[in-house]
Amino acid sequence: MKLSDFSIKHMWSNLREPRKSEFRTISTKAHHDWKVILFGFLLVSIAVMVINMLLFFRINSGELFSPASPVSVRSGVVSKKNLEDTVKFFAERQTHLQELKTSKPTVADPSL
Repeated sequence: MKLSDFSIKHMWSNLREPRKSEFRTISTKAHHDWKVILFGFLLVSIAVMVINMLLFFRINSGELFSPASPVSVRSGVVSKKNLEDTVKFFAERQTHLQELKTSKPTVADPSL
């Protein structure tokens, strides 16, 4: 650097007019970058469509979500004892709920 580069006039002009520099891109031409982005997007879109079509046809044909072994449906008879025990259990719960509704709370409500 020369000593003349340090003059006030030179520094003032550098402050007023900043250097114009271009930002670096992926390549030297923006047109090339847009082509790469467009073709990449098209390639990914086509791949997604093909995969979705294959998945649709496999599900539609029943290949994909079919059970490995046949499932047997068993229609059993409900035993009278189990039914009576269940009804008794829910009757006890109903009486307990009615008791809770009628009894006053033992803890004072802090919001009142």
